Amino acid sequence: MVSRIRVVIADDEPLILDQIGSYLETRFEVVAQTRNGRELVDAVRRLSPSVVVADVVMPELNGIEATRQIKETDPTVKVLMLSGHEDPELIEAAFEAGAAGYVVKIRALGELIPAIESVLSGRPYRPLINS
Repeated sequence: MVSRIRVVIADDEPLILDQIGSYLETRFEVVAQTRNGRELVDAVRRLSPSVVVADVVMPELNGIEATRQIKETDPTVKVLMLSGHEDPELIEAAFEAGAAGYVVKIRALGELIPAIESVLSGRPYRPLINS
């Protein structure tokens, strides 16, 4: 049996966390769902996932700072930021922190699986911004 890609998800909104978890479980092994940045960093250290899907705005530690800490601990983890915001400065901050991709929440259920496949193959994933 082929092992599935291990994913950790972080979002402080339970409904979004559940929806994304259910969506990703069709393709990947979701090993943890966390509600804040500190839980996320801890889960990544304990579970060694290949991919992290993290909300940008979370309590205790935001997604961008959590990404910095995750990349310091394990540079091989691919982090996809998830946000309700399409602000180009926020997107750049995410990539500067070490994110491999950025998905806008409103399009998450259509884009997350292709985004994960993209970053796993070494290609960054950026949102198309309507300007």
